[in-house]
Amino acid sequence: MPRLFSLPSRLVLILALFKSFELVLADTNVTVDDNDSSIQYSDGWSVSTGFNSLDYGGFHHLSDSNTSTANFTFTGTAVYIMAPLWPYAVGIQAGVDSTSPVGVPMQDFTHTTDGGSEDITSAVVWGVSNLSNTSHTLYISFWNIEEFMALDAIM
Repeated sequence: MPRLFSLPSRLVLILALFKSFELVLADTNVTVDDNDSSIQYSDGWSVSTGFNSLDYGGFHHLSDSNTSTANFTFTGTAVYIMAPLWPYAVGIQAGVDSTSPVGVPMQDFTHTTDGGSEDITSAVVWGVSNLSNTSHTLYISFWNIEEFMALDAIM
């Protein structure tokens, strides 16, 4: 009678596991605080004074100069801007690579004052996804319908 070749049961189990194993790559978000050296600020920016728990990391960058810009180069498929909201006109223009910039309001429209600090905790206020997984540059500039611009974090 011919002898049948058989694999040990453990080897069969290991082979079955490898065959059913599927490599899954999940997107990973990395949050870059506004004080990170990877963000390139032009002249005209300053850092908020006094720790504020409404800011990511306790502080944010701000400017009232219409020539201020910030650039952030990254590799990935998406980018998001985080900021708290203020009870007056704060906002930026943002764009990625060669896209036209869009206005991003950072105003809490439920309260209005002529000044003061932020009144709503930092959260995502703008983003773009479905980018190719290559190098990109986020451009931030002054939005001339606002009085101030701010940047708290990039994700």
